[in-house]
Amino acid sequence: MSTEQIHDIGRRRAWAIWGVALSVYVLAVFHRSSLGVAGLLASERFDINATSPATFTVLQLVVYAGMQVPVGVLLDRFGSRALLLCGLVLMTAGQLAFAFSTSFGAAVPARAVLGAGDAMVFVSVIRIVSVWFPVRQAPMVTQLTGLTGQMGAIAAAAPLTFLLDRLGWSRAFATVSSIGVLLLIAVVFLVKDSPYKRDEVVQIKLRAPAQSVRTVWGNPGTRLGMWSHFTSQFSGTVFVLLWGFPFPVRGLGWSAGGASALLMAMTAWAVVSGILLAPRSRVCPSTARGS
Repeated sequence: MSTEQIHDIGRRRAWAIWGVALSVYVLAVFHRSSLGVAGLLASERFDINATSPATFTVLQLVVYAGMQVPVGVLLDRFGSRALLLCGLVLMTAGQLAFAFSTSFGAAVPARAVLGAGDAMVFVSVIRIVSVWFPVRQAPMVTQLTGLTGQMGAIAAAAPLTFLLDRLGWSRAFATVSSIGVLLLIAVVFLVKDSPYKRDEVVQIKLRAPAQSVRTVWGNPGTRLGMWSHFTSQFSGTVFVLLWGFPFPVRGLGWSAGGASALLMAMTAWAVVSGILLAPRSRVCPSTARGS
């Protein structure tokens, strides 16, 4: 395979490509979080009880998690650009179908399709960061990717509440799904997989992913990181994605604006605290060598 470099890394082109890919990730987080403020309307629209809307979010996240290994294989085979395009098509189609669904049975597969598209985005953006930025910049850009992506969750609070109130269910969700079409065009014309010339595709053997998963899972640091991530985010994620809007409005009598403000504040604080804690999480080189 050729490794001839044909574009500069860490320069304006790299930032432009990352910016477009990051916009797709922000949209993915928006779609992922959109039911946080639409749970009550979903109960009324689909004539279901208060707990059934959780099925949409849980199914979406299960599909997202289950597709991570297959998506990794596809990423090696086809590259970030192809997966971002595929992810946008699936998310746009899923959200559009959800917008015009009138029954619970029709809405469930729409959210599953959306989850499949969402699964392709973040890892594709991180691949772009790893190849378009030098080693000294990549950690910072990766951190910016995660933090900026949470703007999608903030946009899924008050702005989506406003759209649902003014436009109604179908028009609001159809409007946000149309953003995917604009980003699809941007990805087609602006995103490139790599600054290096690539004259052959990567051949992946079927047993390679299983071996890779066993190797990675065998590292204690991997398991520690996963469970730390899981336990620290679990309660906040459940509240924001499932009950953060219905419980304050129906259970506590809050206004829709107040509940939306609470969700925005929780997400914004997660971003701010991440910035504050990041410098304190560095590992001392001498300690790392001795461990």
